[in-house]
Amino acid sequence: MNAINKQEIIKEYATRHPFIKLYVNEHNLGFNKNFKTAVMKATGDYVAIADQDDIWFPEKIEKQVQAIRDHDICCSPCIMGSTMENAHLYKYKFCFENQLFAGIYGHTMLCQRSFIQNEEYWIPSIWYDWSLSIYAYLNNGVAVVNEPLNLHRQHEQEVSQVDY
Repeated sequence: MNAINKQEIIKEYATRHPFIKLYVNEHNLGFNKNFKTAVMKATGDYVAIADQDDIWFPEKIEKQVQAIRDHDICCSPCIMGSTMENAHLYKYKFCFENQLFAGIYGHTMLCQRSFIQNEEYWIPSIWYDWSLSIYAYLNNGVAVVNEPLNLHRQHEQEVSQVDY
């Protein structure tokens, strides 16, 4: 499905659900700047980022909203694989020391809008989720829901697999 068809589908949903907004970049911003641009337009109390290859479990947002309290970010382990049948649990130790070498996956995050819209937390030279997780640990911390809340579908064309 090409980008035009996807835009038409989103426009159709937006006519039925006025809270849905479609913004189209004039040119390719790259994934980091694209996420930042989208996040800066958010108006809700919380922001959660999803890639086109992620599947959120129905209770993801509800459980994270309950857990985040005054923390900057709430995250969870995830299931990884090309399908649920061949997937495995991906769980890592949530602590500041681990964030220095590898950030929390963005697709597992729920963030306070007041936190994620702070320009200084978006370091352009590293992946957005890594940058945000470091700043969260340095500020109000990271809450964890200790169960997987989404499937990260792995494939050859995902950003983490493609050489740039």
